[in-house]
Amino acid sequence: MKKLFILLIGLFIGASISFSQIGFGFESGFRTAMGHSKTFKQFARSYNSHFADDIDKELSSSFSFPYGWALSTDFSISGFYGALRFHEVQGHNKVKFKSGAARTFKREQFMYSVLAGFGTQDSDFAFNASVGLAFGTDRIISMYQYADGTKSIGREKFLNGVYDAGHYAYIASVGGAVTIAEPFCVYMRAEYILGTFVGLKGPLDDSHWNRSLEVLSNYPTGIPTDVEKWEELQGEIGAYSSEDFVHADWKGFRLEIGIRFQIN
Repeated sequence: MKKLFILLIGLFIGASISFSQIGFGFESGFRTAMGHSKTFKQFARSYNSHFADDIDKELSSSFSFPYGWALSTDFSISGFYGALRFHEVQGHNKVKFKSGAARTFKREQFMYSVLAGFGTQDSDFAFNASVGLAFGTDRIISMYQYADGTKSIGREKFLNGVYDAGHYAYIASVGGAVTIAEPFCVYMRAEYILGTFVGLKGPLDDSHWNRSLEVLSNYPTGIPTDVEKWEELQGEIGAYSSEDFVHADWKGFRLEIGIRFQIN
C-alpha cells in the first residue's frame, strides 16, 4: 500500500509538470553596484585623518562607479522559479599625496548565488522574484604609485598587497524581460546583498599572496580600520582582533541589464 501511495504521488507530480508551463532562460548582462562597506568607510576616515598633512586629495569612503557582468541560467515550472547565477563587480578608489605619489584601491567581488522564488515567462515577457544564498570572494588590491609613475604592490610600502576573504550572504532579486526577437529578450534585474552570515565573515587577508610563512607568524595581515592604532603598535602580536580590519562586507544594491535567451 505504501509503495502504491508513493507511485500515485509520483504520477500526480509527473502529470502536473507535464501539463504545466515550463520555461528555461539564460542571461548575460552588464552590472553596476551602489553598495557600501562599513569597515572600509572606517578605514578611509582613519587613513585621511592620520595622513592629513601629506594628502592632496582624500581617499573616498566608497568606490567610484563599480561595474561588472553576470551570467545565469534559470527555470520556471507552474510559477516556481529557480536560478543559478555568477556575478562580479569591481570599483576603484584613489588617494593623492602632495609629493605627487598616489595609492589606488581596486575592489573586486566574485559571487555565485542560488535563488528560489516565483516567476513566469511566455513568448512576450518574463518576470521573477526570488531570494537565496550567495557566496564567493571579496578582494582589495592596494597599489602604491610613486611620483615618477612606477607602481608597486610589493611589501616595501604600508598597505601594499592583495587582500581577500570569503563572502557569504543573503540575496534578494527581482527581474523582468521583454522579447525583442523571439527567443531573445532584453532584461533588467535589481538585487540586494543583505550581508554576511554571522560566524562566517572574516577580515580581508593577504596571507595567500605576498607574505612568507615567517612574516605571517609575526604580523597581522589585514587592512586596519584604525590606522593610528596600527602605527602606534606597529603590528604587535595579540594587539588586534578580527574586528580591527576591513571585512568582506561590500553589500547593497546591484543593478543589471542585458540579453536573455529563453525557451518556452
